[in-house]
Amino acid sequence: MDPISLTVISTIVLGTGALITKGLRAQKKNVSRFLQAILPEHGFQRQTGGFHGQIAGNPCTVTVSAGGKALITVHFSPSLDLGLLAHDNPTNTLFEVPFPDDLAFAGGYEVVALEPARAYQLFNNEIRRLLTKTAYMDNIRVEDAFFRTTISGIAASEQKLSERMLRVFDFVERFESVRQSVSVAAALKHMEPRWRALATKQGWRFGTTPLHMVGQVDAGEVRIQMTLIRQSVQSGNNTSYRYHYEREATLRFVDPLALGLTVAPKTWAGQTAELFGAQDIKTGDALFDDTFRVQAEDVEGAKRVLSAAVRARLLLIHHDIDPIRLDDDGLSLREKHDATRPEEMVKLVPALEKLARLIQEARTARGDEEQGPYR
Repeated sequence: MDPISLTVISTIVLGTGALITKGLRAQKKNVSRFLQAILPEHGFQRQTGGFHGQIAGNPCTVTVSAGGKALITVHFSPSLDLGLLAHDNPTNTLFEVPFPDDLAFAGGYEVVALEPARAYQLFNNEIRRLLTKTAYMDNIRVEDAFFRTTISGIAASEQKLSERMLRVFDFVERFESVRQSVSVAAALKHMEPRWRALATKQGWRFGTTPLHMVGQVDAGEVRIQMTLIRQSVQSGNNTSYRYHYEREATLRFVDPLALGLTVAPKTWAGQTAELFGAQDIKTGDALFDDTFRVQAEDVEGAKRVLSAAVRARLLLIHHDIDPIRLDDDGLSLREKHDATRPEEMVKLVPALEKLARLIQEARTARGDEEQGPYR
């Protein structure tokens, strides 16, 4: 091909690319403008990273994709515990859960889960019907932690975007409702009666997917749950996964500390990650410093909160009940074993409440009061 022809082709290609880019920018701008008009009516606020709100009690983020589509991500709270991967791009994996009585769904979706029986409960007739009749939703993906999809065909119509957005929200609400009826994992069935009885006694909400209970105490919201943990195992070029449950208990403060504070056992995986803007703090309490790593942005505020009484209580819980973590939002305990002794469950909530009260007393103490080794 002669140089002149090459120049002409290059010019055409570059010009076409510029027009496509310009068109996508205009499309993204339109969709962003539509979202700004629609989402605040549903309690969403525009923040860094998109629009943030809640759907059926789950945190939800809406952004605009590079192709000018609305990207919706719902983070399940709490996460599911099915070892789930469901998406609309079937690859015929050997581990796929079959749906022989629903060929329309089986032909368009792939579902992988640890327990097929629980997957059938979640993807019941109604959920499958909704998924197979949603031509406006693309790139659907459901995992234990989230639901994600994009909405297409909306750049030219605010009304169309609004209608399709509401349909997605309705689907998430229905999915969350069905989730409540999924049975407890087989490995945890022996624990269900004890947990249900304790939740009833406390007057707390109880759920089976995952096994959990949630309730309010004076210091904040308490959640106790069995969390499914996935660990990768590398063998040559092959990667396999092992699953196990860990019991987690959290107490979220009514009034967050706002100190940029993290106190975590040195034995916890991932605790060595550096926090942006945070400093490592030594308390002068040898046993505490050997057990925990402390980081904070507000060093003086962290020193005030970590009073001698708070440090002693953190050590007591860590050694007698579960490894414990403290941060701005609250307290969390983690037990790596499936088995949960009844006496441990009874201790959990009072232990968290007492520690939260000590923290509140320390954070409001006068600056000239005794602060242990900090003084």
